[in-house]
Amino acid sequence: MFSILDDDRIFRSAPEYPEFLRFEGIINAVTHRNYSLQGDHIRILLFNDHMEIFSLGKLPNIVTLDNMKYTRYSRNPKIARVLSDFGYVRELNEGVKHIYSDMEEAFLKDPKYSETNNVEYSAI
Repeated sequence: MFSILDDDRIFRSAPEYPEFLRFEGIINAVTHRNYSLQGDHIRILLFNDHMEIFSLGKLPNIVTLDNMKYTRYSRNPKIARVLSDFGYVRELNEGVKHIYSDMEEAFLKDPKYSETNNVEYSAI
C-alpha cells in the first residue's frame, strides 16, 4: 500500500497494484494450473515492491514465454467456461495483454513470466 492524494486533497491508502492486475493474475493461475500435478498449491506472495504468483505446471501446449501475450490455449477449458459463465473471463486471450497494458498505465515494470521445475511463475 502507498499513499495517494485524491481529488479532495486528502491522502488515502491505495494498493500498489490495481485490483485488475491482482485479480487477473489469480484467475490465470487457477485457470491454467496443471491439476494432474500434486503436492503443492497456487501460491501468491506479496512483497513491498512486487507480487509473485506460482502455479503448478509448465505453460500449456503451444504457449511459450515468447508468444504468451498473443497465443490462446486453455489447459482447463471447463474451468475457463465456468469462469466465463460467471463473467470473470471472456476466453478471448485478453488477460495477459491487459496485464501488460495496465502495468504500463500504472507506471509499473512489465510482468516477468518464467517456468522452472514444473512451476509457472509470474512476478507482477
